[in-house]
Amino acid sequence: MTRYTWGTIGISNVAATSSVALAMATAASWSPAGTLVPQLAFVAGPLLFVALLAWLRQNHFTRSRFLFWVALVAAIGGLGILGADYVRFCNEPPNNHASHAHPLIVPIVQWVVVMVAWIFLVIQEGREKRAENKTA
Repeated sequence: MTRYTWGTIGISNVAATSSVALAMATAASWSPAGTLVPQLAFVAGPLLFVALLAWLRQNHFTRSRFLFWVALVAAIGGLGILGADYVRFCNEPPNNHASHAHPLIVPIVQWVVVMVAWIFLVIQEGREKRAENKTA
């Protein structure tokens, strides 16, 4: 297992946990009923899916490195936006709490990025398998 695989799994787990915590902390401004488990699973999902992809491709150095960068970009982007929203939420008066960015928009963008990366990997692996079968 490469160090990129371990890095991807670590970054993804820490970022998913932090994203869920930030979403729960600002839930009063975007969900009148409070946080719901499916919403929190949706927030953590893209980063945990990247960790799963990294685990399944742990023997391929270039794919592990690619997934590491995908996880890093998704984590930094998501935590940056959710963190900025949390800071604004904490600095507003309690009777004026309004979410500046809905926390579920962040994982939607993360899911798009992760799905594009996954499709890229599947296409690349298919090409390699066809080339291997062609030479055999």
